[in-house]
Amino acid sequence: MLAKKRLIFLTIFILFIAHTVLAQTRTVVTLGGSWWNAAYTYEDEDGEELAEIGNGNSFGPYISINHGKINFGASLLFGTFPVDAFDMGFGEDIFDTDINMSRNDLNFTLGYRIHRNINLFAGTKYLKWAINLDMNDIPIETGTDFWGDPIYDYVDASIELSESGMLYGVGISGVIPLGSGGMYAFGSIAGMGGTLKSESTVEFLGESESETGEDISATLAAINLGLGYRFPSGFGINAGYRADLFSEEVEDSDEDSQPRIRVEGFIVTASYSF
Repeated sequence: MLAKKRLIFLTIFILFIAHTVLAQTRTVVTLGGSWWNAAYTYEDEDGEELAEIGNGNSFGPYISINHGKINFGASLLFGTFPVDAFDMGFGEDIFDTDINMSRNDLNFTLGYRIHRNINLFAGTKYLKWAINLDMNDIPIETGTDFWGDPIYDYVDASIELSESGMLYGVGISGVIPLGSGGMYAFGSIAGMGGTLKSESTVEFLGESESETGEDISATLAAINLGLGYRFPSGFGINAGYRADLFSEEVEDSDEDSQPRIRVEGFIVTASYSF
């Protein structure tokens, strides 16, 4: 009977301690949004440009949830980049007009804080980027006139060349308070890898046809660093440098092609924690 009472007492005591600890472990939720003004560089393994792509703007929301040493994050960035020229092997300046590129980037991370200022995390990224070529007034010969000269009809066409897929990896991030106020410095670096699938879609004369291309082995180094300030109200803002540095290799191909892609530039994030 005494042992049973001790067991009941011990169970109640453990439940009380667990409740007290959990109650003291605050869950902090942060909601925010980012603007990334980035330059997009697309080169072959020799450093030759495969496309002349200008600076573009990406926007998107993010959320982070911190409970004790465990943290979860999710973010989305989507944007467009102007394309001045794209090499399709048909000569220069043929497709220099009506070209644009889109990029969508969805991220999830799960981390563990090993120190007050240091966090280790694993993550996954869904990435899709596509170059769209809109061609107007393409001459199509429809017959000949009375004198045997060709008669043309002018039509429009579009081509989308895309790569998409999942990447997986790990990283480390850190936050260093600067002084006793709300100022801080932050930084993170992550390495990821995975397989992207290439695809082309052609729309012409009212019909659309898609073709799946090669599997592309992709590796990524992601870098993010800067300065921020968190107000007592929970509102915060930070600014810094973000870079996604890719290398690619077509799987099961005899061609020695290893494109390199860099997306890098200034990023600003505003958020609110509660």
